[in-house]
Amino acid sequence: MKPTLLITLSFLFALITYIFPLAYSQTVFIPVKDIHGNDVVTGIPYQIRQLTPGNPTPHGGGLIHGKTGNSTCPVSVAYTTGLMFGSPVKFNIPEWANTPGKIVPQGVPLEIEFSDENPLECASSSQWMVYGDNIETQKAVVGIGGPLDHPDQNTLFGYFNIRESQVGYNFMFCYMFQGSPLCSDVGTHLQNYPASLLVLTAGNLVSDPVFYFGLEKTDSDSSGIIKTVAY
Repeated sequence: MKPTLLITLSFLFALITYIFPLAYSQTVFIPVKDIHGNDVVTGIPYQIRQLTPGNPTPHGGGLIHGKTGNSTCPVSVAYTTGLMFGSPVKFNIPEWANTPGKIVPQGVPLEIEFSDENPLECASSSQWMVYGDNIETQKAVVGIGGPLDHPDQNTLFGYFNIRESQVGYNFMFCYMFQGSPLCSDVGTHLQNYPASLLVLTAGNLVSDPVFYFGLEKTDSDSSGIIKTVAY
């Protein structure tokens, strides 16, 4: 059996113990709010601000592009407190034909993408996805692009959504496995890196604590420069 397949199966085995119902089964839509109490809408760039339980004040820092393993292109998603601003993101709702200006409800399937003014030329897209990093972290890592941007890695096909949490919100990633829906919280993983990778927690809340956040609307990226770090 190929090593990449073994790693992916280990991810799935861990995730099987952390099952949630499909998030899109809800019939009452509850809007996601930004840190000022305004509805979050599609097609608008937002900064992601980390929150911690017991401290409702957003941290400094933000999301960045990162490199892992043998990657020559920063196609992983990470969070750092070493910057005043990170790379903003936009949300789209495929079910609603990705129409901009629509209120983002909690729990609906979302496409998330970095909205840097100058996107990476070495990546096929800036859209978020999840891949199995069998080279370095042995985690299911949030990245960007598609399978061709992550050679020799396995891709998990599914969707992200946003859920209200004990403090602010958190991302979840949902997909089907052998006909059953699986969902996992998105957390952070620090492994001698200058920034924390976004990963699927698979219930490992000690090593991969849930990533809680608030959203802050921004008209554009403050510098127009992609924030990136090499691991």
